[in-house]
Amino acid sequence: HLTADYVASEEAFREALGLMPPDERERWLSLRYVLTEDGEELFASMDPEERERRWEQFWRLSDPVFLLEGNDRLTDHFARMVEAVNWRDAANPMGWPWGEDMEATLIRYGRNIGYSRTYDPIAAFRTLGDTRRVLGHHHPKSRGYLFPEEFLESPSDVPPESWITAPREARTWYAPRYSPEMRPLETQVGRFRRGEEMLVVGAYRPVVPEAGPVAAEAPGSDSVGAGAPGSNREEGGPFGIRGQPHAALFLVPEDGSDPIFTRGFNEEGVLTINSPPGRYVSGLEVVDLEGKQAWRARQGVVQLPLPLGLVDASDLLILKEGAPLPESLDEALPHVRPGVRIRRGERFPVVWEAYGLRVAEPVRVTLGFTR
Repeated sequence: HLTADYVASEEAFREALGLMPPDERERWLSLRYVLTEDGEELFASMDPEERERRWEQFWRLSDPVFLLEGNDRLTDHFARMVEAVNWRDAANPMGWPWGEDMEATLIRYGRNIGYSRTYDPIAAFRTLGDTRRVLGHHHPKSRGYLFPEEFLESPSDVPPESWITAPREARTWYAPRYSPEMRPLETQVGRFRRGEEMLVVGAYRPVVPEAGPVAAEAPGSDSVGAGAPGSNREEGGPFGIRGQPHAALFLVPEDGSDPIFTRGFNEEGVLTINSPPGRYVSGLEVVDLEGKQAWRARQGVVQLPLPLGLVDASDLLILKEGAPLPESLDEALPHVRPGVRIRRGERFPVVWEAYGLRVAEPVRVTLGFTR
């Protein structure tokens, strides 16, 4: 795992799990340090087959980036378990006896990447002994990547921007080696019906972190904060991407079957997937391996077959400012806005489709906006 060979690492860990005595295997598969008590109780209430399926689903959706082979969040969890075993009978830089509290800290927050020694004034006041204190340090870019446990029973209901949280808000921390800082994508995801299939449209654009005052926007720009300079914008184009960008749109089925995906090589754009209707977690991703940075956005996507005689509408898609009114969805796709933020006074088209209508049947449509 520490050499970034995540595929071989996962294979080795799974082989080891298969060779363990049942009690030891159960301990290694336990999520007691990772989930809250409510989450643990939910897993404990399942029958063994369902619990194994949900365990696989939980770690599958916790993979930081679907684009790269292997699940480094899972293998990092197991690597922490290995280190916890190694520390049991070993001296540690903190000078404390190894206990369950230190094991829990290691499993939740990861390995220390360094130590510092400070002066402890309280110890100096109370005792004539050693006044030195050793502090352990985690990776400063660590964030929470685990799938939010409140949606474990129905992952496809997870709303956008619901995970990757700040360190202090997350129950566990992790910093991927290939992208220590995972940034959000500005996205717009829409579902459309195509006969018996579902068409998913995903428009995306990387969000560039601000590194100073926001510059004035160019005339006709449809972005919000488009002029915000990134730390490496000069050498990496408008989004600071230094190498070949790798983009993808994923649909991960809730039933555990194989993901459906399509790939691209543009910094921003629109990707589409045709799939059977069902319950999915979607993922839009952009990875810059040379620059060691990545962007992603995930949300639930649900579409059920339309019963005969019922009427349905697709999702709305907001087009860029100045886009021509399209005659079809195919004409609209190149103009789909990556994101749903709108500037004051901006004029833009909104497109959607309706299904199940009879010929010339009148329809009344109401659109609403929120701040």
